[in-house]
Amino acid sequence: MTLHPPQDLDILPVFRDRPDPELLSAIEAHPLDKPNAEYPFSKRLADDNGWPQEFAVRVIQEYRRFVYLACISEHELTPSDEVDQAWHLHLTYTRDYWEEFCPKVLGRALHHDPTQGGEADADRHQSNYERTLKLYRRIFGETPPPDIWPSTAIRFRYSFARVNRGLFAFVPRQPWQVQRDRLVFATLGLFILALILGELTSIGTLFAFVLVSVGVMLLRLRRPDIPRSFRVPGGPYVVPVCGALSSGLLMYTADTYTIIRLFAWMAIGLVVYFMYGRKHSKLRQGARAAGGVSTS
Repeated sequence: MTLHPPQDLDILPVFRDRPDPELLSAIEAHPLDKPNAEYPFSKRLADDNGWPQEFAVRVIQEYRRFVYLACISEHELTPSDEVDQAWHLHLTYTRDYWEEFCPKVLGRALHHDPTQGGEADADRHQSNYERTLKLYRRIFGETPPPDIWPSTAIRFRYSFARVNRGLFAFVPRQPWQVQRDRLVFATLGLFILALILGELTSIGTLFAFVLVSVGVMLLRLRRPDIPRSFRVPGGPYVVPVCGALSSGLLMYTADTYTIIRLFAWMAIGLVVYFMYGRKHSKLRQGARAAGGVSTS
């Protein structure tokens, strides 16, 4: 939100950042609920947001205070969402806002600049909101009502959307329900993580069976002289071949993402293994020691 001088008035904004009782009185005296309106401003604000009308009346009072702060502040300010809803509605009353309120009450144009998106703009609005709360406390000498001016963390935590109340029912969530939902989603997240880890463990075990089965056959071919304390039916190749094929077929049934994760973790493991082995390999250290003895 920024302030700009109106095009049709020879008046520049006077930013004082200090109280102006006359301006505050003029803002509070300007009627938003017109005397003869069958559907007054406060009722429309309450209906549009699903609020009790008494709460809407309080929001309008806080909207007046925000406008006052915006007029005397040297910096950009950002309203709470509740106050912003009152401002949005007032902007739709174009004749009152632009022909009466801004030129005759404020003596300047008060423009509404919505966010342009992005992290930098979000940080700017949060900083502006914190500045607004501080200025509120300093100018009015009291803490802003938390049900209309929540903390910065709460103000920017939730997103809002227009919903057809004729098609959907609303049940306000209590704080304990929010905590319950967080617990449910955290539990679901842990469950999904456990499933992923389980899949990795299963496919890793199957891959190990493939390596062991192939290794047994290679060892039998390259080192046939090694004593073997037992034999299996079918010779040295039938069982290893069956083990490698069955484990490979089970691996083939895994989804693509599981296989990708398997080989990604294997690649990471191999990098760590070789980096560690370069300095800590006992075989390498023994080779170096043997080489040193032979040359001395």
